[in-house]
Amino acid sequence: MAIRTATIREIHKGSIKRVRTRSSSITLEKDNQMARFGFLNWLLSLALILAISLGIWCSFQVAMVGRELNSLIARENMLKKENKTLNLELSKLTSQKRLEKLGKRLGLNPPSIEQKIRLNE
Repeated sequence: MAIRTATIREIHKGSIKRVRTRSSSITLEKDNQMARFGFLNWLLSLALILAISLGIWCSFQVAMVGRELNSLIARENMLKKENKTLNLELSKLTSQKRLEKLGKRLGLNPPSIEQKIRLNE
């Protein structure tokens, strides 16, 4: 007890001298071990929190990308269907039979020989 009291008195006086007695060395080593253990606990806790946060963020990102992918696939299918409809309409509007009927109805005739002009290249 006397050795411990002496160490505490020296610390209170502002002296940071290490007393070379067996009990004070053990006490200081235990304090250092406890400080290291506390720091390691804090560091491991921080790493665990970061790992959990990263896992949650990755899961959220996967869900967001999945939703975006589904909406893009739906849009692609809609655009393919619209493209198919428009191509069908284009082929109907530009068919030769339809254009000939439309021309006759409007009073158009094929050009006569005098109306044809040949261009030399």
